[in-house]
Amino acid sequence: MIAKYSRIYFGSEPFIQEKNIFKFEIYLDNNWYNEKPDSNVLVTDQAADQASDQDEKFKMVLEYCKKPRSREAIQNHIKMKHRNNFKKQVLWPLLEIGLLKMMIPDKPSSPNQKYVIADKNHAADQVADQVSDQAADHDEKVKIVLEYCKKPRSRKEIQNYLKMKHRNNFKKQILNPLLKCGLLKMTIPDKPSSPKQKYIIADKD
Repeated sequence: MIAKYSRIYFGSEPFIQEKNIFKFEIYLDNNWYNEKPDSNVLVTDQAADQASDQDEKFKMVLEYCKKPRSREAIQNHIKMKHRNNFKKQVLWPLLEIGLLKMMIPDKPSSPNQKYVIADKNHAADQVADQVSDQAADHDEKVKIVLEYCKKPRSRKEIQNYLKMKHRNNFKKQILNPLLKCGLLKMTIPDKPSSPKQKYIIADKD
């Protein structure tokens, strides 16, 4: 991760040394002060990382669920702490696209409910296609936001522009990652929760 973003931001590989004290050094490229990272590179890397992580979780679940497993057992197997995140990000998508099935389909909330892989032969290919589509969709949304936010926009304006219904999903999937990686910035950074808060692209050049 350090090496990847060192190349993007500074144009060089980091020097990493581990002796009595662990340290790493980054040597700046001569043109670094006049150049800034390409937004499209950051967007693509972020989408690829998220897709790769979800792809790995899907594959682990499908491999584990060759035998019927409970929700709790699956969640523990892939080491996800929060039940709601596990259900939204992993369990429900796999059920929706038909890669997992319920053992008691007429009683979804049964305490005895377990899940098993639906199609052992084509599961891996379907996961790859699904994750690829999700990554492309995320990438497209981010590019739309960066174009739209050349002028200051409120959270509600951006969310409506993307036609995303749920505020929490919009913030988690789009807004917060763009702020975190420095592609968007707040117009009132010292008051993040201000009702007058707006967001603008950090680098227009």
